[in-house]
Amino acid sequence: MVSHPTSEKLAIFTALAFSQKVSGLPPETVFQPLLQDNLVAKGLVLSFVTEFFKEYLIDNSLDDLISILKRGKVEDNLLIFLPSAKRSNEFFSEHFKNEGLSTLVEYNGKKIFDVKLKEMKSALTAQIIEEADIADVIETVKQQIRDSKLPDIEVVRVLWDVLMDVQTIRQGYLSKRSSNLRGDWKRRFFVLDSRGMLYYYRKQHSKSSGSSSQHSGQRNSSEIGSGLISRWLTSHNHGGVHDEKSVAHNTVNLLTSTIKVYADQSDLMFCFRIISPTKNYTLQAESALDQMDWIEKITFVDYVAIECHKQFD
Repeated sequence: MVSHPTSEKLAIFTALAFSQKVSGLPPETVFQPLLQDNLVAKGLVLSFVTEFFKEYLIDNSLDDLISILKRGKVEDNLLIFLPSAKRSNEFFSEHFKNEGLSTLVEYNGKKIFDVKLKEMKSALTAQIIEEADIADVIETVKQQIRDSKLPDIEVVRVLWDVLMDVQTIRQGYLSKRSSNLRGDWKRRFFVLDSRGMLYYYRKQHSKSSGSSSQHSGQRNSSEIGSGLISRWLTSHNHGGVHDEKSVAHNTVNLLTSTIKVYADQSDLMFCFRIISPTKNYTLQAESALDQMDWIEKITFVDYVAIECHKQFD
């Protein structure tokens, strides 16, 4: 590529050719040769594309320009046109605003925003798969907010996308004490989901059983932020996430409940109690380990709800 004045004239000619659809050249054959390191470093490429953008947008829309850039395989990273020493979003915005290309700056800003959201979702998903500690996940969210300056509502949307892929936190059999005078015990199959809802059935439900590997791989994903999502979801709709929940024997909203652990009493071994505004439930696990796991999972839902409320409400 030659000097700046000549390259600018070439850029204008190229833009007119594309605008009038007379060039016959695939955009890839125009933009890819520009990406030679020495041309980019000298600022010749930036000069060329600036004039190209300005001329092309006189008679064409931004969508038309983006279409050309996509076919030229450069739309995903417009910063590639900048010299490495100036390759930053701040310089990109300043340069093209000064050149009267604010619409391009806005488009690039949205692209960057979308990339940040994808990176955040990818980071959270990776931690879920690796069954990371909840403290690490919360710190990831906080760090992404600090670094990317993402609005809270967008963070909630990302969490929603991640969490709603995984819906079961814990499932298994518990014995439930009847509320009648006899106080007899009945074995029921319980499912705790990512909205902070606890369902139980007379027997293990076919859809909730699933494969053990599926649920073990999903469990921590549902734990993360389930309270936050539950606050939103339960205030709008309690149904529609699990079809099988519609035939559940009963439903407990854990976000409005508290949990009490019984001391070591012979008649209440491995027991805990869920106290809701409408009904109290005395439940007995099959072992001490099972009891603690249920308590930890149920308590976790309320914990995350409070933490997310502090961070995002």
